[in-house]
Amino acid sequence: MRATAPRDAQPDATAQGGLARARTPPLARWWPALLAVAALATYATSLRNGFCWDDQFIVVENTQALTLARPAEILLGPDVLHPGQPTPYYRPLTRLSLVVDRRLYDLDPLPYHLESAALHALAVVLLFAFARQLGASAWAAGVAALLFAVHPIAAEVVDLAAHRNNLLSVVFVLGAALAYARGRSPLRAGWIGVAAVLFFLGLASKETALMLLPLLAWRELFPISGLRARVREAALALTPLVVAVLFYLFLRARALSGPSGSPIALEPIEGLTRSLHLVPKYLTLLAWPAGLTVHHAPPERFLESGGALTVAWVVLGLAVVAVLRTRRPLSSLGLLWAAVNFVPVSTIVPIPSSPFAERFAYLPAIGLWLVLADQLERLRERRPALRRPVTAAVAAVVLALAVRTARRNLDWRDNLSLFTSAAQVVPDSVDAANNLGLALQAAGDEPGARREWERAVALDPSNAGALVLLAELDARGGDLPGARARLERAVAVRPGDAEARFDLALTAEQMGDLVAALQQYEAFIALAPVDHAELIPRVEERVAVLRARLGASRQGR
Repeated sequence: MRATAPRDAQPDATAQGGLARARTPPLARWWPALLAVAALATYATSLRNGFCWDDQFIVVENTQALTLARPAEILLGPDVLHPGQPTPYYRPLTRLSLVVDRRLYDLDPLPYHLESAALHALAVVLLFAFARQLGASAWAAGVAALLFAVHPIAAEVVDLAAHRNNLLSVVFVLGAALAYARGRSPLRAGWIGVAAVLFFLGLASKETALMLLPLLAWRELFPISGLRARVREAALALTPLVVAVLFYLFLRARALSGPSGSPIALEPIEGLTRSLHLVPKYLTLLAWPAGLTVHHAPPERFLESGGALTVAWVVLGLAVVAVLRTRRPLSSLGLLWAAVNFVPVSTIVPIPSSPFAERFAYLPAIGLWLVLADQLERLRERRPALRRPVTAAVAAVVLALAVRTARRNLDWRDNLSLFTSAAQVVPDSVDAANNLGLALQAAGDEPGARREWERAVALDPSNAGALVLLAELDARGGDLPGARARLERAVAVRPGDAEARFDLALTAEQMGDLVAALQQYEAFIALAPVDHAELIPRVEERVAVLRARLGASRQGR
């Protein structure tokens, strides 16, 4: 990626030999400090939050975060969220950072949240430097970085310690891009080496860092004119980064090839179809972040009408064409950045997560902020009279977004506040109702938990999870027939639910129906559930006891 002189650089007549030298305006020197303060101030309200949602099993309960005794297991094995449960994740640097934090801070949430805010602030400053290196004015680079700093769609990444992988990946990706630009024109091997190392660290934090490579290649190949003269130098510059990718892929393949790893299968047609709905939904939240939540309705419900979806894509296409027609390199790169970094979260590569999540927009949104800032700078250049009004409007928007984010941070205080917010934003979300019920139960409010789980079953009668939870409440209240009826319904709608099978077996045994209990215990063993492996010895013992009792009963007849 070749560096470009910033648009507002001033010539310095004191340069040796009388040659002009780029000089940064005094105001531009204050931008990094301003951006860091803006990011940290926006997320100051998150510092008193605890651990919630994904933090519970990735940070608090994760056995991989408890010891440094086996570094090879940390660096050369897959992420394990639950003992014995395979995952397709290989993020050793993120995992190592959590191990170190666990050793330093145990389970005090304040240092974890402070680290997240600091990493986000660092990413914001690096984005400013990256935009400047691409030729953006200090104003445009600052606006792009400010939008990245304060937009509330980033709250899910910054407020959850479990999502640190996104922060680390972005920091290393931007650092690698900066180092690579320093190592080009002329070619400097030292900086290229630094870029390759930072790129590898980004990959080791989260696999989405891979998308930096096509961006760098695009910058090397375009414009086509003069390509032949540049191709050898470009190949030399990109080779260390390609080697970094190959080394990472080798380690990843080794880590995920064992019994603890889980490969990923491509679903290009389904992913592309789903992306038709995902893109308008993300863009709407970025433009108007009013419906932020951890449990979004399926994107297909956002624009259910084929006509509305068509109009949305026509408008998007016209906007892209209009931006490209301005022939501004920063805007073109921003569009490419957004498109390329959307690919990993487009569900073309399926991952064991929600098909739509706000954290997935963290990296792609950088490209959109670059485009928006660059186009606003173009407006200021073409209409000097609008410079102050545009700046005032941007300041107002940034302030409003910062306030929205500061308030959004409070949703992440604990599970109860998080899922109460989700249930309010998306009242017909089954997941929100299920999780709010669990949070209410943990807070000692069993009537409230029952209310939420009954609402979840009303929303989705085939919701086996809520049926099992309601059955547990029934059993504790002494209503065994009611508990059994709910569990039989749960097994009927989800035959592979090992937890429902186990609870049904226990309930049937308590009611004296040994035949039904034995059938359900045997069905549980046949499922071989890795997430309930600790129950298998107990179930095998009960099977042996029930078989003996039933056998003795038959002989007695």
